[in-house]
Amino acid sequence: MNATNGSKIQAQPKDITTIGQALAGCDPSLLMECMLELEAGPRYSTQAITEVMRYAFTRRVADDLDEVGRCATACAQGDGEAPDGCAEEPLPGIIIPIEWYEVEDACGMIRHRLGAALLGAEAAERADEVLERSGGYAYELAEVYAAERLVPDIGSMQPWTWDGLRASSCWFATEPWESIVQTRVWLPEALQPKERYFVLAHVLWMMTQRGLDASVAVEGLREANREAQLNRCTPAPRRMLEQVWCGAGADRLFGGEMPEFGLYGLSPFEESYVQRLSNIVKLLNYNCWVDALEACAALRE
Repeated sequence: MNATNGSKIQAQPKDITTIGQALAGCDPSLLMECMLELEAGPRYSTQAITEVMRYAFTRRVADDLDEVGRCATACAQGDGEAPDGCAEEPLPGIIIPIEWYEVEDACGMIRHRLGAALLGAEAAERADEVLERSGGYAYELAEVYAAERLVPDIGSMQPWTWDGLRASSCWFATEPWESIVQTRVWLPEALQPKERYFVLAHVLWMMTQRGLDASVAVEGLREANREAQLNRCTPAPRRMLEQVWCGAGADRLFGGEMPEFGLYGLSPFEESYVQRLSNIVKLLNYNCWVDALEACAALRE
């Protein structure tokens, strides 16, 4: 966000609402489309997903939004009884947009991603210190390596680190809806409408634990792209998001490792090019992390 326009992040009270209120204003069909794009990616055809399936997905999202609305109303009125073991307090923090980049294939596509992170008090408290030590935005890879030396635990699972922020969305998959719908979310005015939908789609996707009958959707995408997978420029279908968000965690140190393209072995000629792309992604993701820290500092003020 910050890296796109060069302006300092400012947190306006009007940009902060609750997840329940934000989701209540969403169109189910648009939210469903963002969920599919979040999982499938722009390079995969959705032709195998029939209109009947698409309608069923939209109805499922609409039902989920209705349930979110009922939870939010009950919590606001204070007369709802949460199931045993469910907390009625909001999650400990505020939800913020978090963006990152990935090397999509060996032909030069870098994909921009946008999701949500839960910003806790510890991350906010450390933000200014870490920003000062890291030196802020980087313009070349050497500055990223220097920042990693200046902030030695930058790759650990501390709440303020890159992998800590990205892994924080696991809260949305494990906590009761009564807590999630009351949690504040920061949706800055600079976000485009579709970007706002991506943030909220990610939260709802995790809340429903990859609802939307994800296995059926992904199997349809595999079938539609069976022939396309034979093309060296098209990667194998993306694995389910739990491996990114709740399994081994996010890529360590801003995702600068060589990506794996599964079905294909790369020649040395191709490997050097993909490594170059990976370095670009590492630089971009480092600056996205600085954006998140800037948001930490702004939201604490």
